[in-house]
Amino acid sequence: MSELVSPERVESAAEMLALLRRDDLPTNREWWWVATSVCNSGLIGAESGNFDSDLWADALGEALDRSVELGAADPAEALSRRVLAAAAAMHYFGPEPGRPMRDPELIFERVRVALGGSPEAFRAEFARVRAETQPPPTAAKIAGARWMLQARSILDHLTDVATYLPDGPVRAAVKSWTDLRPALQAGTPL
Repeated sequence: MSELVSPERVESAAEMLALLRRDDLPTNREWWWVATSVCNSGLIGAESGNFDSDLWADALGEALDRSVELGAADPAEALSRRVLAAAAAMHYFGPEPGRPMRDPELIFERVRVALGGSPEAFRAEFARVRAETQPPPTAAKIAGARWMLQARSILDHLTDVATYLPDGPVRAAVKSWTDLRPALQAGTPL
């Protein structure tokens, strides 16, 4: 296999996708911060008309997935970034069924599975974590609070993704999740 290229040297989305599909990628956070930043910048290039920006969305999704897979990123933070990037990709390029970063149903399914499968299970987990994160602070409590912030962020971003769903059962299911957002604010009883 050829020498591993530093992600900041990658010049195209296709090149980044090829890099991300290697089996010898590092596990350090710094490498993945750079890789996801490069992908994010490529996606934002849609604002200035860059021709391959839609592929950069795919690369960002893969970078986030691989960083979690290799233990270099927090799963909830990566999911929050993924849902936000998917909403941006759909804004710039429209939804596209079957494409992981542009299919609102695939994005919702990923969120649904990651957050426990049902609004009721998620609400119970959120309440459990909230109860366990009361002062005094510990590393575990801080990690729990970070998860709660990311979970709220995921649902905030999911509202943007939902705008690309047609009326019907999937959109109604998404609404059952996003309707939880007011109850997730600090101090609000669940």
